[in-house]
Amino acid sequence: MDLSGIVDGENGGQLRIELNSRRELSFPEQRLVEQWHAAVYFADDSADLEDEDDAQIVGHAHVVKCRLGEPAVFDILDSLEPDLHAVSAAVIDPVSGCPTEEVEDEVEGFGQDFLILNRVQMAKGWRGEALAAGLLQKSLAH
Repeated sequence: MDLSGIVDGENGGQLRIELNSRRELSFPEQRLVEQWHAAVYFADDSADLEDEDDAQIVGHAHVVKCRLGEPAVFDILDSLEPDLHAVSAAVIDPVSGCPTEEVEDEVEGFGQDFLILNRVQMAKGWRGEALAAGLLQKSLAH
C-alpha cells in the first residue's frame, strides 16, 4: 500500500514502519507461536527519520501467529497475555487446538496457521487516515 498520500497531505513529513518478531525457543511447543510488533514512526521532512529524537511513534500493532491443531497453543497464548487467551477461546478449542465448530467451516482450506490481531492503536490526528490498514498490510506481508 502506498502511504505517500497520507504524509503529503496536512501532516506533511516522512513515515517509517518498523517490524519486530519474537518467538520463544526454550521449549519445542513454544515454537508454535510467533509475535509480531509493528510501529509507525513519523518525522518532519527536514528531520532524520532514523533518529529516535526526531521521529515519533504514531501507531503500533501486535499480531500473533499460531499453529492450529496443537493443544499447547492455547496455554502458550494464555501465558503471553490474558487477552490472547480470551480471543483464542472464541475460535480455538482448548482441548484439541483446532477451530471451534462455530468457525470451522469459515477457516477450512486456509492452512494450519491462525492470526490474531491483538491490538492496533493510532495516535490522535492519525486515525481515519488509512494508516492502520497500511501498517497491518506490511505486518502481514512478512
